[in-house]
Amino acid sequence: MQGSGLGNKAGVCSIAVALLVVAVAATGCGGPASDTPTPIPTYDPNTGRLSKLTTDLSGDGKADTWVYMNGTKVLRAERDRNQDGRIDYWEFDLPDGTGGIEHIEEDSNGDGRPDHWTFFAGPVIRAVEWDEDFDGVRDRRLTYNPAGQVTRIETRADGAGGYLEIRDVPVDK
Repeated sequence: MQGSGLGNKAGVCSIAVALLVVAVAATGCGGPASDTPTPIPTYDPNTGRLSKLTTDLSGDGKADTWVYMNGTKVLRAERDRNQDGRIDYWEFDLPDGTGGIEHIEEDSNGDGRPDHWTFFAGPVIRAVEWDEDFDGVRDRRLTYNPAGQVTRIETRADGAGGYLEIRDVPVDK
């Protein structure tokens, strides 16, 4: 079974915030310490607003993290976590600009396509899905209640976005 991605939510969100703080500090304080990755800001030529922060978190001299912004609002973060030159992690923030994460997509086999998805309702995971045979079709979904308990297991994709086998899981109250 592939990783759940549960530990990644805070990671990239923290990365986005840290990059923003470092970028602001670098412009206001003469630059960050030499061992701190320096994000490279990109600004929208029409509005002058911050549109992207690019950085090399691995320290290998190649960009591996991109945080797409609308001013100070984070829209999406992308990472090349294994330094193979392909993005393998995507984090989509809520469109309302509250800073919450809507969902995360991960590529676990290196083909450049997501095969693991984690969906959130506020800070709580509401569902996790997997494409276990890497054919582009989600094969399994676990649905969670607000307490973090699995309430439904769905397997055997029907080809139309649903599942042929659905099992509700009794939950302790």
